[in-house]
Amino acid sequence: MGNTNGLSIYSGYSDNNAPYRFKYYSPGLTFGDPSKLKILKKLRPTIVGANSATVFIYWAYDFSTAFRSQAYTVGSQDPAFYNISEFNIGEFTGGTLISRRAINATGGGSVITIGLEADINGFALSLQEINVLALIGKTL
Repeated sequence: MGNTNGLSIYSGYSDNNAPYRFKYYSPGLTFGDPSKLKILKKLRPTIVGANSATVFIYWAYDFSTAFRSQAYTVGSQDPAFYNISEFNIGEFTGGTLISRRAINATGGGSVITIGLEADINGFALSLQEINVLALIGKTL
């Protein structure tokens, strides 16, 4: 990438050796019918990577900026070392770390906004999808 000093290479999942905040917020979700009440039951993000990161899930109703939230920590996985062994014992991981934690949500409204934030600090984080379980209620 270009900067005031010339060309740079971005690597390492940090910003000048400091963590940075990953943020994703959905547009307003109406599930095809903005006139009906939606009651969130569960949110389940699928995250690849993010070794030991704390993930914050946010949700709000009817374009409010007063988000409700819940946090959880993604599991950890030690990195693998190819062709390196200690005391004749090879070290391997079980593959890519995938997290699919179900979050219980509360409240209701006609339009739902979902958010996810996490600090990136040395490990990649890839948000693959967010499954939303909501009940559709009466017409408002």
